[in-house]
Amino acid sequence: MQCTAMRAAILLSIFSPLFAQDGFVVWDFVPSTEFFATCKGMATELGDNTANPVANKAVCMKHVGSFKEASEEDKAKNCAFVAEQMEQATLQERWKGPADFCKKLLMLNSYKLKSDLINYLKPKDWRRACADSISLAVEQGAAGTTKAEAVAANLPMGCKETVEGMFRKNGMPIPIATVACKAMVGKANIALEAGELNPDDQGKQFCDGNSLQAKPFEASAKSPMPEAFPLTKADWKPKVTLAHLQEMVRHAYKTPMAAFKKFDLSGDGQLDSEEWQKMCGGLGIPTWDCQILKKQADVDANSKVSKAEFQNAMGVTVPELVAYSNAKHGNSEKGWKAAD
Repeated sequence: MQCTAMRAAILLSIFSPLFAQDGFVVWDFVPSTEFFATCKGMATELGDNTANPVANKAVCMKHVGSFKEASEEDKAKNCAFVAEQMEQATLQERWKGPADFCKKLLMLNSYKLKSDLINYLKPKDWRRACADSISLAVEQGAAGTTKAEAVAANLPMGCKETVEGMFRKNGMPIPIATVACKAMVGKANIALEAGELNPDDQGKQFCDGNSLQAKPFEASAKSPMPEAFPLTKADWKPKVTLAHLQEMVRHAYKTPMAAFKKFDLSGDGQLDSEEWQKMCGGLGIPTWDCQILKKQADVDANSKVSKAEFQNAMGVTVPELVAYSNAKHGNSEKGWKAAD
């Protein structure tokens, strides 16, 4: 029980993820109409490597590099968040492919910005959706009805089918399609009565926005918050415990002090956050496990792990104790005498 409480306290004390910080909106510098395609291109390029946060961040930086509205520092911060989310989703077996991940990322962006989902598709996409909805309504017309009557009767279903398909293809939440269509159908009925929607040309005047109704699709709604996304440290089930770390360090570097010397790049007798992360990277430890382990080792909470703290976290094996005694006293017999 005590260990469980300690682990919970450690998890809760680790800094909140970026998305919870005031003002942070993931990829707020990426144009809405390019958001899903950019994300999907990035995730598709990564293929089966989404558990690798270094690769994730590098590919993310490559795909957002052309957007001049953000500084390199801002891009790096955003890509660190995206890379971490991809890594954790993969390690927790929640990764369902690029389309699913990018849909959640788009929904988060829309929700945080309060941005209407209309903005995530280009005007030409909406014009095409309008024309296709009218064509579908005409096709579904009952025998003996005029095209205008077919549009009046079937446009709600025609629009729903068309826009839901477009939303599905572009990573947008399907229920909002109904909101977009409700407003469009109301305008279409008025335009139809006014002679500004001609079913024979797929309602070109209306769909081009040249009727008194202006744009057919003008507003829908922002996205709801995506379910169980972003992943947080509180959701994380550790893969590498302190006991695992002890074994991994000894397997890779023979002794804890050999590992410490290798990663104490500054030579100041402490491992700072960057040096600790390099050690984790060398051992293949997941990002959040790395942070949790550092919190456990950093007893005085000064953001650095001293040599003594590292040794205490690693513990001492019997062979190491014998080797230390022999090195200090010359042999085991003298060591035993000193112990007495």
